[in-house]
Amino acid sequence: MPGDTIRVVGRLDPQVVDAAVERRLVVRGLVRWLYDYPGQRSVGLTLPVMQRLIGAADGDRASLVMVKARSDPAVPAVAARLGAELPGVEVNSVAQLVGHFRERLLYFRQLSYILGTISLIVTVLLVVTLLTITVSERLGEIATLRAIGVARSRIVRDVLAEGVALTAIGGALGAALGTATARYLDAILTSFPGLPAALSFFVAEPRSITVAAAVLGLTGAAAGLYPAWLASRAPIAATLRAEVP
Repeated sequence: MPGDTIRVVGRLDPQVVDAAVERRLVVRGLVRWLYDYPGQRSVGLTLPVMQRLIGAADGDRASLVMVKARSDPAVPAVAARLGAELPGVEVNSVAQLVGHFRERLLYFRQLSYILGTISLIVTVLLVVTLLTITVSERLGEIATLRAIGVARSRIVRDVLAEGVALTAIGGALGAALGTATARYLDAILTSFPGLPAALSFFVAEPRSITVAAAVLGLTGAAAGLYPAWLASRAPIAATLRAEVP
């Protein structure tokens, strides 16, 4: 609140978590920051005080200056004019900054696609192997069901449902393990000094989760195609004779 005294520290050493500069300042007022996380308690200081806290030289006026255009269509023209008038200053619009940020994340996005593809291939192989073994062990039961009139389509649907169920169980366990690992890593990364309190490196998006669940279900169904084909094409008479001791 205005009139309170707060303690502000600067030149924080991440290794020893100790500050070289400390100042006690009086709160003069409350403001609303346009570019800040909701609910985060940010502090604004005058330039001389900030320079002394961070140990900057007097000639180092500012590291970032934000300019608001009157309208969105005028932003490219304003950025181009500022870049021409100030050749020693890097001028970027918000759209350009977002584009640069996406370019930096392109490597991690490609890596995630590669790892996800490998995971799906391994999942298909495991589910196919498990279902093939299960169907081979239950050929007598399947032949008996076929002999009493159960349709092939019913057998195929049951095997495909087993494949989807196995994939869903594995996906649920993997999601729980991934969530716990993400929270642990996020706690480590966000504990570094100087990062905003509301910043998070691992954010679950409902759209991504929905797409992943749909792909996982299709993967389970695809993995059950070959075992389902084996179960539906098994000869009834030969299988029953082989199962009789």
